[in-house]
Amino acid sequence: MSYCINPKCQNRENPDSAQACQSCGTPLEIENRYRIIRPLRPLNPVYPTDIYEVKDWGNGDEDWGTIKVMKVLKFSNNPNFIRLFKREARVLMWLRHRGIPHVEPDGYFQLTLPRNKHIHCLVMEKIDGENLEEWLEQSDPICETEALDWLQQLTEILDTLHQESLFHRDIKPSNIILRPNGQLALIDFGTVGEEESNFTRVGTSGYAAPEQIIGDTKPQSDFFALGRTFVHLLTGLSPMDFPETNNEELLWRNLAPQISPMLADFIDRLMAPAYEKRPSNTRAIFRELKQIESVRNAKQSKPELTGFWKRRIPLKWVGFLLIGFIGFGILSHPVAIFVKDWVAIPLAKSANHMGTFEFKRGQFGSAEFYLKLAVQLHPESGKALYNLGMVCEEREKLPCAREQYEEAISNGDRIDAAVQAINNLGRLWIFRDGNYDKAIAKLQYGLERANHAPNLKPVAWSDLHKNLGWAYYEQKRYRESEKHLRQAIEYDPKNAPAYCLLAQVLEAQDNRTLALEYWKQCQALEAPYNPEIQYWKKMARDRLGK
Repeated sequence: MSYCINPKCQNRENPDSAQACQSCGTPLEIENRYRIIRPLRPLNPVYPTDIYEVKDWGNGDEDWGTIKVMKVLKFSNNPNFIRLFKREARVLMWLRHRGIPHVEPDGYFQLTLPRNKHIHCLVMEKIDGENLEEWLEQSDPICETEALDWLQQLTEILDTLHQESLFHRDIKPSNIILRPNGQLALIDFGTVGEEESNFTRVGTSGYAAPEQIIGDTKPQSDFFALGRTFVHLLTGLSPMDFPETNNEELLWRNLAPQISPMLADFIDRLMAPAYEKRPSNTRAIFRELKQIESVRNAKQSKPELTGFWKRRIPLKWVGFLLIGFIGFGILSHPVAIFVKDWVAIPLAKSANHMGTFEFKRGQFGSAEFYLKLAVQLHPESGKALYNLGMVCEEREKLPCAREQYEEAISNGDRIDAAVQAINNLGRLWIFRDGNYDKAIAKLQYGLERANHAPNLKPVAWSDLHKNLGWAYYEQKRYRESEKHLRQAIEYDPKNAPAYCLLAQVLEAQDNRTLALEYWKQCQALEAPYNPEIQYWKKMARDRLGK
């Protein structure tokens, strides 16, 4: 599939073999070099820019077939938009940092369209990964270890910017990419300002500093947005969701019990309403982060209870002692309730945080230990049960996985976790057992439960429909399969397995031409690493190779 770059075009999709748009006649090869593969966000006429994934056929072997990102400014009659767009291009060309998208000297150019319309284009490195706003939709809030690591990485990027007297002015989770290797990158430099010319009102509500909103950006304005971003990452909630004191300070700390008061104090200083009370520069932030890390390491080396959730043996024995008190009635009933609500459940949340963190690091043994402890401390914790099921599945302990998923469905305290457990259980019955009737019944039940989960993310709905489509495909019920797979793609246009399956369904119905388009999406989109998806992507390569 090749997309037409013309924003006025009525039908922008074209086959790869086309040289010009079949609808408006605009050449599909841009600058004799780039072809647009797909939009990276909806093509909304309200946005001043469109963002695409493009293939660069380059001027040399090093560029041949490279996937990049192209940002296109459509509103060429707005001088302010053009000025900001050119500034972004200039900044990205001269800055060199692994956390900033790289732009070649010829990455910015103007393009003339039919009827003498002009657009501005900027081609930059494609940073693999997902932005932190999307990442949070499927992940728990981060723990203190991740917070300190990510603060260090982002401050290094800001240090590179600030040394050039530049400010980003729009730091927020959706502008931070988490690479597969765990490194962060900062994107969207369209609002970058220079120290001498920073009197422009830009930024995002909830993240932009008070002085920035009135057009008086300081270096410390980026620190305010950094602090607000970490409130979001540590709580899972947007800063807009929190109340403020009369002094305009955010009341957020009670929803981040997994971090130390010292780190919470530091984040509060980053987002102090008055810029003079924030750290003066990036070096001051580095010093404070180093001090927090030193104090943290010193506490971890002591045998006291403080910091117990980070150390395996104290957590284990404290947890088992509490379980014994509550489970065997050693404490009186009112005291046991108090211990459960005020001690055991917070401990379980901390253990669940550590378990999910270890799981993301690939430390599955440690993850299983912490998650089992979380479940022992709080047996109704739907999140911990679901997470433990995923760890068991990763370790090929399938009876354990099934048991934890069933517990999350039957006894868990969260509908969203129950729906995700139903989805995983359905997948196991399809892929491992070949029990398609059982999978279909369970997944349909999951759709019913999902109707009562208002906070369920679109990707969870998408996976339910994808697995239902998969089960129907295995039963050769192609019409029902196609219906659910199309719904899966509608909920999540990045659901690669749904494209892979839909391509197979269309092939089974002898619609090979349309199937080829879905094989292309199957191959192009990123997907979790598991056996069936790797097999389907190999099928896609075979089909496209032919």
